[in-house]
Amino acid sequence: DGFMAGFLHTLLKNTENLSELDSRELLPAVKFGNATGALTTTDYGATSAFPNSDLVESFLADR
Repeated sequence: DGFMAGFLHTLLKNTENLSELDSRELLPAVKFGNATGALTTTDYGATSAFPNSDLVESFLADR
C-alpha cells in the first residue's frame, strides 16, 4: 500500500544499518509514508497511483 511504500522508501534511503535504527529516524519515514498514502488515494489504480518522491516532498512542504 501507499503508506508502506513511502515508509520503506524513506527508511531504506536514510538508514545504512537497520539493526542500528534509532527511533528518531522513524518519524520522517512515517510522515513520508502518510503523505504517500494520502496522495495515492487521489488517483486510480493500485501501484500506478503511487506518487513520485518529488510530488510527496512538495506535498509535505505545503503542510
